[in-house]
Amino acid sequence: MPRFKWIYLEGDGVNHHVELFHGRMKGHVLISCNGTILVTDFDVRQSKTYTFFINEELCKIHMNRKGLKFTYSFEIDKKANTSLNQMRRERQNRYNIYLGLIILGFVAISYLVVVFNRKVHIERTGVDPWVAYSESSSVSDELYFGEIAYNLDDQLLIYSSIGSDTYSKNLDGYKAINGWPFEVGQEYAVRLRNGDLVIDWHKPSDKTLNDFRSRVLEQLDYEGLKLYGYNNKDCMDALIANYTTVYGLASFMFSEHEKTENEFANKESYIALLRSDQMQETYNQICTDSL
Repeated sequence: MPRFKWIYLEGDGVNHHVELFHGRMKGHVLISCNGTILVTDFDVRQSKTYTFFINEELCKIHMNRKGLKFTYSFEIDKKANTSLNQMRRERQNRYNIYLGLIILGFVAISYLVVVFNRKVHIERTGVDPWVAYSESSSVSDELYFGEIAYNLDDQLLIYSSIGSDTYSKNLDGYKAINGWPFEVGQEYAVRLRNGDLVIDWHKPSDKTLNDFRSRVLEQLDYEGLKLYGYNNKDCMDALIANYTTVYGLASFMFSEHEKTENEFANKESYIALLRSDQMQETYNQICTDSL
């Protein structure tokens, strides 16, 4: 007599032992749970499904005939409209609502972060990253340089003569993201976009860049540099004179400043620059080339 066993683990951790007996000769069927007989049937020769409850859980045992043989399977029916399944669906619906609220909250926070970053970007660069400029927009591909000056109200602005016109942008509210505080006479690359100046704070004119280099070389702490392995004064001078970016120059210039004094160029950025692989490789390359 074929005998099959299944173990059903109830939600509270209780094991239920389900057994099926199916006689080979007479085809009688007996189904029990934990030793208690639940179903008896006689002379079963074809496929059949038996349904029964274990506490509130609706269960099924399927007997499928294939040729001269039977296969047997045990199933928990979670689709039928039982009280337990109704509770499951209600619980799943609450879970879906909570999950939806969490996703909605995450999306809202992400949106606020993007909006904040957009605001910061506009304040620093004057360019709205959300604005898509079409091919027909009035965008100048030519690179010009604008100079920082005071207007009649003693406010800093940057102006540039492009063609026959002069364009200017008030710098009130802008931050010196390259680490160099705004000063009269500084010159930076600008482009004209829809009648507005777009400023590239990381691309000063040669005049301004050379001025930054000269100021750095005048106050460079050679003894302090030795602590980080930069022992050759000539190599360091050559690096400053030829290879350092405007942001890197600012980190050298304001190496004694705290972050509260200069958000972008300070003691922290100076140390990070000296420890960077790129700075060390450039320094070593310059020293090697000078041999």
